[in-house]
Amino acid sequence: EVLSTAATPAAALLGLTDSYTRFAATHPDLGAILLTEIRNLAEPYRDDALAAQRDYIDEWTHLLQQIPPHTDPVRARLEVHASLMLINVTTQVHRLRTATNSVEAIGGVVTYLLGVTR
Repeated sequence: EVLSTAATPAAALLGLTDSYTRFAATHPDLGAILLTEIRNLAEPYRDDALAAQRDYIDEWTHLLQQIPPHTDPVRARLEVHASLMLINVTTQVHRLRTATNSVEAIGGVVTYLLGVTR
């Protein structure tokens, strides 16, 4: 949905950041399972889940590479991984996840780190 409505790569990344942060904050138990248990899935479910994760990261990386100065694919991928990990970890901490404006604050930090402005 975000990708179909975004006019630019930056707008898409902003939308993905907002969407993913809201999802992770709203469903922390699911996030914990995705972070800790995905490798324990039986075949072929594990491979399918890991492929879906890679595809999601690839999409973010592709978008970030279209925004200078993030054209280096290795650096862009590392920045995406770091950003998603920041969202995943902070939304697991109850007091951070439930603080006033926490979703906006977490998303703001991520977009700042990615160098994407609103």
